[in-house]
Amino acid sequence: MKKQVITIISIIILALGVGGTVYIVSNNNINKNNNTSAVETDVAYQQQEQQSPDSKVNTIVFTNEGKTVTYTANDSENALAALKRQTDVQTKTFEGMGEYVTSINGLASDDSTNFWAFYINGQQSEVGAGSYTAMAGDQLEWRLEAMRPL
Repeated sequence: MKKQVITIISIIILALGVGGTVYIVSNNNINKNNNTSAVETDVAYQQQEQQSPDSKVNTIVFTNEGKTVTYTANDSENALAALKRQTDVQTKTFEGMGEYVTSINGLASDDSTNFWAFYINGQQSEVGAGSYTAMAGDQLEWRLEAMRPL
């Protein structure tokens, strides 16, 4: 009789142990799934927020040892203001002409050998960046270019 009681108690303890383990594991999986859903929702929101045309989050890319700077501006934003918002820019002001970019993120032009040229959608701009109002989808770019002899 004593052996039967010990066997029954052992089976109950074993069943409770297995049942408790299954419960804990299934609860952890539910929590992980809930957390994953929350993370996926957060990532989707961030992606949507970055794609919003009114968003102030833009992408800026430096290539060729920082000698090319590509970025986007917000729709209806001045191209020079967008550059200043996203980088450390130094300029010179010429009366009647506006601002002339002399340095971007510490890479300065040398007035006698090179200059920062402003491009819009791959074409060198015919207007200064301070006069250009960006449109949705514009790719703005600055290239440190060598001076050409006249």
